[in-house]
Amino acid sequence: MIDIQLLRKDPDGVQKRLATRGPGAFDAALFQRFESTRKDLQSAVEQAQASRNRIAKDIGMAKAKGQDVAPLLEQGEKLKALLERSEQQLGALQQEFQDFLRRVPNIPHQSVPLGVSSEDNREERRWGRRGNFLLLPKIMWTSAKRSAGSTSQPAPRSPARASW
Repeated sequence: MIDIQLLRKDPDGVQKRLATRGPGAFDAALFQRFESTRKDLQSAVEQAQASRNRIAKDIGMAKAKGQDVAPLLEQGEKLKALLERSEQQLGALQQEFQDFLRRVPNIPHQSVPLGVSSEDNREERRWGRRGNFLLLPKIMWTSAKRSAGSTSQPAPRSPARASW
């Protein structure tokens, strides 16, 4: 998986480099939409959490002063419902975003030549010598006759009852 920070800093550069892997390997526009939606939702969740914390503090102060806390509790319940919805949306968006990122292939190294098949690759180095593997198959029954005829004496027999 590609580093998310690299995608956030230079999505167009990543898209250009991944274009060598084939068309449609990375959609920078879709990535930008995911990223902007994620930022908006995440900031909304953080603001709702801050508001909920502020209301909780206000409720505590109102109770200490003996004031009516019903409107604050009602506001807190609304914020709680909004926060739960926003967190669910954020979780679903992050799951979609992760699925998108899993489909993005790795960026090929700069030294990798461009091409469509293995014939386009260049040979970096060769190790050893190239062997000639032109071997003809042997017929099984001819090799069996030779191995059977190679022994001049039969194999020794073991005694029926060996006493060790």
